Amino acid sequence: MNSLIIFILIIFSIAFQTNLASNAPEASVLEIGTSSVSLIVEGDVLLKNSTVTSIEISYTYADGDRTERARKSTNGDFSDIRDEHENKVARSLLSQNHGQTFSEIINITNLSEGRKYLFTIRLINKAKQKSDPTDLYVLLLPAAPGVETLHEKENKLILKWFGGPYGHEDYFLVNVVKSPFSHCDGLTLNISVCYAMQHSFSDLQRHITYRFTITAHNPSGFGPSAVISYPID
Repeated sequence: MNSLIIFILIIFSIAFQTNLASNAPEASVLEIGTSSVSLIVEGDVLLKNSTVTSIEISYTYADGDRTERARKSTNGDFSDIRDEHENKVARSLLSQNHGQTFSEIINITNLSEGRKYLFTIRLINKAKQKSDPTDLYVLLLPAAPGVETLHEKENKLILKWFGGPYGHEDYFLVNVVKSPFSHCDGLTLNISVCYAMQHSFSDLQRHITYRFTITAHNPSGFGPSAVISYPID
């Protein structure tokens, strides 16, 4: 009977240690940019009874068309490695932690603008053992679109913009302001929401310069604006 109890205790002990060894970190997004993201990584200080010394992060496009890896740069951020054949990851040494848990802010830069990424995060202890991974999907803010004039005729103007990648849920805010910009009196402001990649403007006054501002929006928020001034002859 005693042998059975001891055996059961040993099994529970092994299961408990295994659970400690596989504790995956928690990860969330602190801030999103067009080509960067700040992550908060939290977890237990001990992994398999050994102190956690680093965080390992690898990342790739969420659509899987190309792999991007990260490495620790000299300024403390993660920089992009654009060699698909290098299986490199990022390691960030943890600051001194005196409690049972830790929390680290990690900045990852030089990402492709407006892309959706899958970040895979693991903890590594002094014995070089790794935790289970935590996956985090992040959609970056859209980049400022490029803008060109498609057609002008009889006080009408068609603007076309390009860039991206833009998804089905993305839209564009188009602002139209009449010059001169330094005077508030007499300015006209027209705000349009566009899901297409071009927009037609009519009833424009001749011999007036208009300023067009196009701002892309995706589920993560608004990106920087593209501004173009165009005179109507």
